[in-house]
Amino acid sequence: MTADARNMVGIMLVAALALLLAVLARLGLVENESLLVACRGLADPACGTALVAREAVVQSFVGGYLGWVALASAGLGLIAHWRFAAWSAWILGIAGMVLYNVEPASVAALLALLLLARRPSARRQQQAKDEPGERLRVGRLG
Repeated sequence: MTADARNMVGIMLVAALALLLAVLARLGLVENESLLVACRGLADPACGTALVAREAVVQSFVGGYLGWVALASAGLGLIAHWRFAAWSAWILGIAGMVLYNVEPASVAALLALLLLARRPSARRQQQAKDEPGERLRVGRLG
């Protein structure tokens, strides 16, 4: 398997995991009316935790925070060439599309996918080879 194929498989596996977690949050916390009915008036710690988690998920999309954080992360990945930011935008963008922040999250996910799927430039590949740790290994061998 080539490096490009491994990269794409990794991107798709992360997408599947992010999609699964977002769907579980949406169906298990946000749209689960039986959770609200079952926990009404109970002082059970499990219900309190579930309701706090539900409120956090709801607040993330009511204010649009999830989509805008994903878009800001994608912008940071684009400007700074920071792969961690691109991965964050990819995961948050997928979650945002499932959790009602479609417009900014879809732009973020698309931009993140383009950033993650591209090959590094020849200059960046050379910089990676010229890292101090690489020079030491080459110096010891030579």
